[in-house]
Amino acid sequence: MHREIAILVVDDDRDCRTLTCEAIARGCPDGRAHEVAGAAEALEYLRRRGQFADATRPDLIYLDVDMQDMSGLELLKIIKSDPALASIPIIMLSGQSAEDTKRQAACNGAEGYAIKPGDPHVLAQIVRETVRRWLQRRAMPSDFKTGPPTSTKETRTR
Repeated sequence: MHREIAILVVDDDRDCRTLTCEAIARGCPDGRAHEVAGAAEALEYLRRRGQFADATRPDLIYLDVDMQDMSGLELLKIIKSDPALASIPIIMLSGQSAEDTKRQAACNGAEGYAIKPGDPHVLAQIVRETVRRWLQRRAMPSDFKTGPPTSTKETRTR
């Protein structure tokens, strides 16, 4: 029996959160999605404060780049600068493919960057692939884990 994989979805758009959580259910049978509506809630969840006092530590985070209360890139920097949270892999999700944004995400420790597709089946494929890569990395001996990848992979729909 596999251990359940806790996946935190951070997005201020309810429809995008719903699609991502449905994609997790389709693409990762062992995944359990937890969702929060923006950066402030994400920090409360990750620090287990208030309504999230009993929150499960996520194994993986899907983080929207464009949010109203704080950009996903800013939240990424905060998470990666916190020693208690820095080891959690983060996949950035965005509706657009801006090279500068992808570069900033990579430089600040994101494990990947994916363009949000309109098709939920394609999003399920993206989830399946990123979780598979995360599971492979987690299974590697610690001496093979030398830090964040030198480049992030972008997944596109055609």
